[in-house]
Amino acid sequence: MLSKVKSIQCIIFLFIFNSSMLLQAAEPVLITDINPANPYDGISQNISMGNTLYFRVDDGIHGTELWRSNGNVSSTELVKDIQSGAGGSSPNYLTVVNNMLYFTAYENQHGNELWKSDGTAVGTVLVKDINPDAATPGIRDLTAIGNTVYFEADDGVNGIELWKSNGTEAGTKLVKNINPSGSSSPRYMATMNNILYFNATDGIDGNELWKSDGTAAGTSMVKDINQGISGGRPEELTILENTLYFTADDGIHGYELWKSDGTEAGTVLIKDINTLESVPGQTRSGGVLHLTNFNNTLCFQADDGNGDGIELWKSNGTAVGTTLVKDIRPGSDSSSPQSFTAVNDTLFFDAAGDGIGRELWKTDGTAEGTVLVKDIYPGTTSSSLQYLTAFENMLYFNANDYTHGKELWQSDGTTEGTVLVEDLDPTGSSDPKGLTVSGNTLYFSANGAELWQIKGHSGLFFPIRSSSGAVLIISL
Repeated sequence: MLSKVKSIQCIIFLFIFNSSMLLQAAEPVLITDINPANPYDGISQNISMGNTLYFRVDDGIHGTELWRSNGNVSSTELVKDIQSGAGGSSPNYLTVVNNMLYFTAYENQHGNELWKSDGTAVGTVLVKDINPDAATPGIRDLTAIGNTVYFEADDGVNGIELWKSNGTEAGTKLVKNINPSGSSSPRYMATMNNILYFNATDGIDGNELWKSDGTAAGTSMVKDINQGISGGRPEELTILENTLYFTADDGIHGYELWKSDGTEAGTVLIKDINTLESVPGQTRSGGVLHLTNFNNTLCFQADDGNGDGIELWKSNGTAVGTTLVKDIRPGSDSSSPQSFTAVNDTLFFDAAGDGIGRELWKTDGTAEGTVLVKDIYPGTTSSSLQYLTAFENMLYFNANDYTHGKELWQSDGTTEGTVLVEDLDPTGSSDPKGLTVSGNTLYFSANGAELWQIKGHSGLFFPIRSSSGAVLIISL
């Protein structure tokens, strides 16, 4: 015990007296290049199931198919060649439902239908041929509730309607024909308390807010927000503390911020933020966008029409609690914040500042705590931030400093701690994409179909890099 205490004291001494040493995550490691012949078409649709990464990629032989990886060469493999040949099945809408992966895929016999996979070739099967007479039944927007996946589909008889599946052919069925005269086209699905909320039209009331418990009887319109065929067109459905937030146009106030508890009486306009834009049928330009749950506060961009432009706002669900956080770009010009990503108690985002391009910013929800993190490419040109992802108490993202090209960066929220992770293509841009956390690993693709990983800390292990470049792995 005494020796362990001395070891800890020694570590503390190193931290205090050797400030040249920097704590950081492990370096990126190339797992494998799945398609060396094509440096452009990369890996996409990344999703984690268990501690395994699933994705789609074209290896140059089988076409675009479903793959998996556990972080080494031997485990990075084609799950199943669903559509033989170079064309591939193009799996899409990958969604995890109770340790089963659901997706759409195409093969010649059935067209583009609903499939599921347990990660093995034999366990990757067609769930049901929903529309035997068409190449595609228009399946999209797969959304999980418990052991059930909901989606929209067209069976060739009822139009595009709400469907559900428990993974069996018999259990894959139409929930309700909401619009008997055409298609209800359910979109923007969100789940709250095991109830599915979505945008749909019954052919009479226009696109309005609907809900479903998975039964025909339990599928109904929540509220006719904008009476008539125009509809309220609810979008951006976002859940915070048993409340559904969304944007909608009631035909009087324009697109504004709304909330719902799932009842007609509890579905209300929170605040008319932009009174100058209250024109029926207005476009969404200048409206409320990018609704994000940040520590049970709703953050978003909005324009109040008072000359501030599109800026950062927040709401606690009340009119008085819906306020401008900060006018990041003073005057009529807009900062247009987007790509909100929370890392613990910090919300990072991409915004345009005064005299600079679109760069990395952060906020704690206050004006004083809303600041520029770093001007990665100084001047009015943006550093083109993409794929902001939280991992190991850090933010990782793709950025271009116009010296190294589009490469992987990380940030701890400070200017000094916002740095290039590694230049993975010194001759150009590796353009890392699809940053996805699976277990204690951050996966991403770069240089086309190269699969990379950054391993996180498991237990109390700390990698320390000195100014000389040496790396010490310290364990407590």
